[in-house]
Amino acid sequence: MKKRGARARCHYPGITEKRMANKRFRRTEDAILRVFFEEDNYVSVDEMAKKIGVSRSTIYYHHRAVREIIPDYEVFLLRRYRRKIRKVMRRKGVHMKTVYINMLLFIIRHREGFTVMMRNGNREILEKMVLEVTPKTGWHGGLPKNTEKVLRIYVCEVTEVLWLWGEDGFLEDGIKQVLRDVVYLTNTARQRLKPMTK
Repeated sequence: MKKRGARARCHYPGITEKRMANKRFRRTEDAILRVFFEEDNYVSVDEMAKKIGVSRSTIYYHHRAVREIIPDYEVFLLRRYRRKIRKVMRRKGVHMKTVYINMLLFIIRHREGFTVMMRNGNREILEKMVLEVTPKTGWHGGLPKNTEKVLRIYVCEVTEVLWLWGEDGFLEDGIKQVLRDVVYLTNTARQRLKPMTK
């Protein structure tokens, strides 16, 4: 049987809920994000390790490479978001506004991570978040469930609203305005559906 090296036994890159529950891991991960953000992602593993005050192997314990920091964190945030939002959507008679306000609160609570991703031009995570809830909220919010073209337009427009909100710095005071815009887009999507179904 082929022996595995020490690195193969102890090297498990990625961010998980279990790992983030560990205070030491969380502090290091927050420091990695902070340095990555401050340096505008132009930073080597050596520079990052020196700034944080840890070894290179510690950085590699969190991420395979600097370029993997954003994808790793995106996976972690989406996993946490899905678990949160699915609990909300299980409620009987849940309304679209309730689902979206929970989405906005989630973004605010993780604003540092979202700010880093926005600065890197990553809209995909916002699209994935909207897609996660849109087909389900169609039952209560009047969204088209089976019209792919209209649904796609809607998702793109809601993502644009979230993106613009993000560029303003995820201000909590902006929640009401964002919700108003999302409801407006929902009504617009419903109107677009009518001529397409004739």
